[in-house]
Amino acid sequence: MRNRKQHFTTKNTHSRSGMGKNKNVPLNQHKERYSIIKEPTSVEEFRKNLTRYYFSMGNEIYTQELGYVNVNELECIQNLVDKIESEGYTTLNLTPKVIELEKWEKYVKKNQIFTDVFNPDMFYERFWDSDDTHIIIPNNMEFMEKCPTIMGGIYWKNILQTKELYQFYHNKVMGEYGLIPDFKETKKIIYSII
Repeated sequence: MRNRKQHFTTKNTHSRSGMGKNKNVPLNQHKERYSIIKEPTSVEEFRKNLTRYYFSMGNEIYTQELGYVNVNELECIQNLVDKIESEGYTTLNLTPKVIELEKWEKYVKKNQIFTDVFNPDMFYERFWDSDDTHIIIPNNMEFMEKCPTIMGGIYWKNILQTKELYQFYHNKVMGEYGLIPDFKETKKIIYSII
C-alpha cells in the first residue's frame, strides 16, 4: 500500500451554494446512470466496481485516512475497514464519482407530494435515476474536471455512516461485498429537511 496523498488535493468540506448553477457543463460518453450499476457477483467484479465508482488510480482506491490502497488486497470492504481501524481511524472516507446537481433536501421539498403518494423506494430510485439530480462519471479525469466546476470541490463520503442517500449507492456498488451484505432497497427512506 502506497500513500500518495500529496498528489490528490481535496477539500474535506465544500460549499454547495453554487450547486445547480452549472448544470449545462457538457459531459461526454463517460456519464452513467445509477440504474446501470451492476452489483458485483465476484470478488473481481467488486474490485472493478471500487475503482470504477470511487476515485482511484489504476488498481488503487483513494481513502482520506490511508491514501491509496490496492484493491487486490481486498476480498470485501470489511478488509478495508479493518485496515482503517488498525491505524486508529473510526471513519472510512471515499470519494464516490457522483456529481450532485441538486441537493437531496431541495429535491424532497420540491417533490413532497410524491413522498406521500408513492412508495419511498420508488421516490428514491426516481431521485438517483434522474439526470437532473446526480450524474455518475466513472472516468477519473472527467470527474476531476467536472466536480469542482459543478459542486465547488472534491468531497468525501464516510461509508460507515448510515445516511440513506449514499448508503444505497455504496451498497449497489459493493453488493454482497459491502458493509450490509443483505441490504435491500425496501428500507424506508430517512431524510431530514433543514
